[in-house]
Amino acid sequence: MTSFHVRPALVVWLFAMLVILVSGWILLPFPRRPVDWEEIAWAIGFGAGFTSVGALLVDRRPRESVSRITLGIGLMVVGAVGLRALAVWLDAQPGDPSPVAGVAAIWSQSLTTLAFLVAGAFLLIRFPDGRHRDRLSALVDALVVLITGAVIVQTLMPGPVEADWMSPIDNPLGIPALGALDGSAFGVLALVLYAGSIILAVLEVASRYRGADAIVRAQIRWVAAAGAVPTILIPFILVADWLWSLWFLSSMLLPIAIGVALLRYRLFDIDRIIGRTIAYAIVTAILAAVFVTVNLVLVSQLADATRSNTLVVAASTLLVAALFQPIRRRVQAPVDRQFNRARVDAEATAAAFADRMRDEVEIDAVAGDLERTIDLTVKPSSQGLWLRGNAQ
Repeated sequence: MTSFHVRPALVVWLFAMLVILVSGWILLPFPRRPVDWEEIAWAIGFGAGFTSVGALLVDRRPRESVSRITLGIGLMVVGAVGLRALAVWLDAQPGDPSPVAGVAAIWSQSLTTLAFLVAGAFLLIRFPDGRHRDRLSALVDALVVLITGAVIVQTLMPGPVEADWMSPIDNPLGIPALGALDGSAFGVLALVLYAGSIILAVLEVASRYRGADAIVRAQIRWVAAAGAVPTILIPFILVADWLWSLWFLSSMLLPIAIGVALLRYRLFDIDRIIGRTIAYAIVTAILAAVFVTVNLVLVSQLADATRSNTLVVAASTLLVAALFQPIRRRVQAPVDRQFNRARVDAEATAAAFADRMRDEVEIDAVAGDLERTIDLTVKPSSQGLWLRGNAQ
């Protein structure tokens, strides 16, 4: 009879998913959705993503501190979503808002802030192996402690709870002695310290990257690529509201990248992903410029003849479709040489080997050349060559 083994990470994940399901049922009443439903959906997705990846990492890599941090980030977001659902549910009950609803609302906001804090500098300086012993890392930890203190002080300030998704209520945790403090000043201080901690953490990771081996470098590139996408989108969000949805989706890349990096699943594919992303971004920009330019030129020259923009748009679209492959090939080659050099060198080595084999007839020379080519391109830990003998 086999004994039943309880897997704590799985139990925690199941409980977190239950909280998410109940919270979503309360916070997203379809078809009547709240005004900030996208924010709620993002929080649910972010919490589910970090919790799922963190539970997997804790189950597979229980000794890695980054595994526990990743799970902790997810549980904080799940806790924030659950507390918000509790506050909304209590606020919907008859009578005045319950003090418990105020406490739940305050800690929902605080847990969200702390989750962002942990997912930023606190995680970066410990990625990927958990070691951080220099002064720069100690300074980042000190900033994280200061920000955490500022967040806790804000939860204890008297006054109304600043949550537009529930009825006005005074902070049940407010301490009158803290009434003289400026809550907005604490918020600005926390934001400045957070930005400083991120900058210092990035410098620390960059310094670690220069002295790391190939595996650690690939791990850092995975997380850097995942974090760069939402960071690049931030300025565009300010001028285009519809990009919020894209930003929400891009933020889900971070837990996925952490999982890939720690489990080392298809680790070195990041070079190809970065190369393809950069190449297609350049191609898209070029084709967009061609499309706009051709439209402007044709409209100005043929407006009277066509009397409609339909023909102009069709011609521009056909031109862009015809130019896609030639432009992509021209752009992809230099991008691969810059960002995916190992793959380019491996393909060149394999092509050179194929050319040499056309004229080589000595079996010993072929075997030696084959082993050298495999070692340069595939880099296996061991290799062997088996030759079939002549049939007698």
